[in-house]
Amino acid sequence: MAQQRGLIPGHLFWAGGGAISQANLDGSSQQAVVSGQDGPFGVAVDAEHLFWANAGGGTVWVADLDGSDPQRLADGQNSPAGMAVGAGHVFWANSGDGTIWQASLDGNNAQAIVTGQASPQGVAVDASHLYWANSGDGTIWQASLDGTNPQRLATGQAIPYGVAVNASSLYWANSADGTIWQANLDGTNPQRLASGQNFPVGVAVNASSLYWINGADGTIWQASLDGTNPQRLVTGLDHPGLLAVTPPSPLVLELTPSAHDYGLITLGESATQSFILANWSGQATGPLTVTVAGPAEFTATGDSCTGTSLGPGKSCTVGVRFAPTSLTTVIATLTAASQDPAATAAIALAGTGVTNLYWTDHPGVDPGGRVNMANHDGTSPGAIITNLDNPMGVAISNGRLYWVDYADGTINVANLDGTNPQEIGTWGMAGTPSGLAVDAHYLYWADDEGDGTVWRANLDGSNRQGLATGQDANGVAVDGSRVYWTNEDGEIWTVNVDGSNLGRIMEGLNQPFGVAADASHLYWANAGDGTIWRASRDGNNRQTIVTAQHSPWGVAVDPGHPFPTPTGSLPMSTRLSRRGFLQTSAAGAAGYWLSATALSAARQYLGVTRPAFSVQKRLEHPSARGRMGWLMEDDACVRRRSPIRRCAHRRRALTRVSTIREDQPPGDAERDDHGRAEQPT
Repeated sequence: MAQQRGLIPGHLFWAGGGAISQANLDGSSQQAVVSGQDGPFGVAVDAEHLFWANAGGGTVWVADLDGSDPQRLADGQNSPAGMAVGAGHVFWANSGDGTIWQASLDGNNAQAIVTGQASPQGVAVDASHLYWANSGDGTIWQASLDGTNPQRLATGQAIPYGVAVNASSLYWANSADGTIWQANLDGTNPQRLASGQNFPVGVAVNASSLYWINGADGTIWQASLDGTNPQRLVTGLDHPGLLAVTPPSPLVLELTPSAHDYGLITLGESATQSFILANWSGQATGPLTVTVAGPAEFTATGDSCTGTSLGPGKSCTVGVRFAPTSLTTVIATLTAASQDPAATAAIALAGTGVTNLYWTDHPGVDPGGRVNMANHDGTSPGAIITNLDNPMGVAISNGRLYWVDYADGTINVANLDGTNPQEIGTWGMAGTPSGLAVDAHYLYWADDEGDGTVWRANLDGSNRQGLATGQDANGVAVDGSRVYWTNEDGEIWTVNVDGSNLGRIMEGLNQPFGVAADASHLYWANAGDGTIWRASRDGNNRQTIVTAQHSPWGVAVDPGHPFPTPTGSLPMSTRLSRRGFLQTSAAGAAGYWLSATALSAARQYLGVTRPAFSVQKRLEHPSARGRMGWLMEDDACVRRRSPIRRCAHRRRALTRVSTIREDQPPGDAERDDHGRAEQPT
């Protein structure tokens, strides 16, 4: 609920005791705003001015709402009584000569437009008609705004004085029998709303309440529009006359924020902004409509405004989602409108579609881990976040950049340009976070040590929940409803995003090390035989779609193509993680990569001192069985066996790849450069 700032409170005004007085609608803060008047009786008010009639002096006056700058509009009137203002004119009844008068708001062109009435008292006006009460013969009348076509609406009333009107009903006060009445605008279906009042004279109405003033006991009352729930607001008035209430202020709608730029949003991603629509006026809106005019990249979502009638000071919300489809800045307009009464609020929206590639690396200086960014074609590379420990998987969602740090077990977030980096959480994980996936609501990651848990948390890191344990998961992917991962046992598993319905959907794979999902298929990389595979999301209909790759580790997919990552390759159209897990940044981007033999050129081209993934070569010894062997670069150890997995965090570098010779007995440990047994941990 928006705060009611800017909402102008309404007021009651009445005449009596030689003054024009004012109070809040609840009767509080009573005060005289004009004093020293000669028998004031009638009063009227619009959005800016206060009008009153002095019966004793025969004058009609106007002032600002606070009573300042009073000016005489007319004099020489014959006991002027009730007043009304509307349709660009001021109206009053002269009870002494039975006439109804009209003048411009500045008092010019004053003229009698109705004559021959029996002591007219109260006057009211709407957009098309003029109404008055004749106390002399107990009748209620209606005429056109120029006084023509007068018609008697009610007869037999007990000395009616005050009269009021709203969009659907006519109200009047019968002073002699102490009753308040309501009828249709044509006088039909009259109903008594209140009785037992003490000589009621003035009556007024606004959008929600009916008010009347009792002349005999000096009280002001309020009730619902149907007369129920009456309550006394003001007491102790001195010979009060007629009553007026401030009209509804012009309908004012406001959308906040007043404009919004979604900034740089990667193609295939989206960002949503919520907007608050507030009604700062004193009247309710009509049924609201909400539109988003502009390209289809902008769509309304979470709309609680459409079809709603907002009361004074109330608010509703609408969300707008920006999902760019082109590499350009686009603009749109969010509009909320009420037709009756009419009001509109509109704000400008803007957003830019981008395709960047992101990767993490570690140049060998501790702490020297970096998150890097380049254009989608590989140009303008550079570090955007520095001095990290051991950054690993990286992903994009809702216009934010996420990465995991393998060394300290944290998940972090920053703007897409690297600004405002924040640690989402350090949870003292039993192992280390590796693969990372993000959707519109949650983070997902794998703990490849400890108990091998696949985790989920809110985008701010809260409400961490284990989805599955004992998995030794490598790659992680999410498709909106389910999470997928590969594991050490050559399997692909899946679970609902809420942790339910865990199941294995594939087994017997050849060192799967990376998985991706689109609307209908799963894709994975088999590092053991250098292939990229595709299957239905339930694991059926498997087929090889790419062969002869060099130990592919990760795979990503855009709406058109899967992009495998050969070990040591630098795909130019995808985001790279330290382990080679990717998240595509461009729908339809070209899928090409550098070969392992061009690693030095890639380093120079992208400005990478030492890529954070190791250059895995097939074991060169012709008799190497490949049962075990590992290399270490910087502080990461990658153990090669079936399947591949990373060893625990290390703080030193080895420069050679160990192999198991054909004549080495099974189980014998490799020896490091100092002859010590090298055991993976």
